[in-house]
Amino acid sequence: MAWTITQTVDDGCSIKTAMGEKLIVVKLACVVDGSSSGTVAIESDILRRIRGSWLYLVKLVPGTADVDFDFDVLDKNGDAILDTADNTYAATSFITGSETLGVFPPIIHYCGVVMDGAADLTNATTFDAYLYFTK
Repeated sequence: MAWTITQTVDDGCSIKTAMGEKLIVVKLACVVDGSSSGTVAIESDILRRIRGSWLYLVKLVPGTADVDFDFDVLDKNGDAILDTADNTYAATSFITGSETLGVFPPIIHYCGVVMDGAADLTNATTFDAYLYFTK
């Protein structure tokens, strides 16, 4: 069994920042199958839109999740360019893209996400992750 993770481009706009002039928000809507973790690679059509951008911000909305969880963003080698632990299921969390590396990591050839509960999450619980990319 595997988590059901629906990927969409949730929003996008022109915005002037020091890192670019576009903001693209990718939403990962997760439905848990009762196991402790879910892994997904950003789909190729969405990856084409975010390729050449920087991971700027992550927003975690726990929905009905019932245990604290880790949330990592991976590069093509499986290394965590964003590595967080013990995100609470009790409230929305905001994590800057530079949290782990000290710089905003570039997205070049791949972007993957791993969500891992401190224990098994209850079957059919939900949460959403929003990844903000600047380009």
